[in-house]
Amino acid sequence: MKSTGYKDANTLADVMALIQVLAQSPSAIRTEHGLSTQLRGKPTSKATTWTKLAENHREFFRVRPKGDGNADIDVALIWRHALPAGKDGDREPLSSESTAKLLDIAISLHDREITRSQRFAYLIPIAGVILTGLITILIMVYKINNNLPV
Repeated sequence: MKSTGYKDANTLADVMALIQVLAQSPSAIRTEHGLSTQLRGKPTSKATTWTKLAENHREFFRVRPKGDGNADIDVALIWRHALPAGKDGDREPLSSESTAKLLDIAISLHDREITRSQRFAYLIPIAGVILTGLITILIMVYKINNNLPV
């Protein structure tokens, strides 16, 4: 299964920050410049920009590329974007409960990826013991075949 990058604690922190800004900001849609200003800089994870981070986490974010009358790349929170627009065309910020639920989902995804990556960790010591045993047997066979003292 493809890694989503949640193993990196910085990715989780960046996703959580982006969720909070897009859920609670007066504007439901933000540009890279707006996100960088609000979040005071670039992401701390491996993503080079906030829009790249959003593109890597389509489970939460909708990214609208430049073009078709769009001057810049826009990022929106899917949950908020799915809400009906008001008379002014904008959407209300998410409730605290909805934002908390999204943050819980992000943490859950992080925990699952960590668990999945550690699924076979117990095999490492076993493989080491097996490899050591095989090397010992090969050395013994070599010594016996070459009439060396065992």
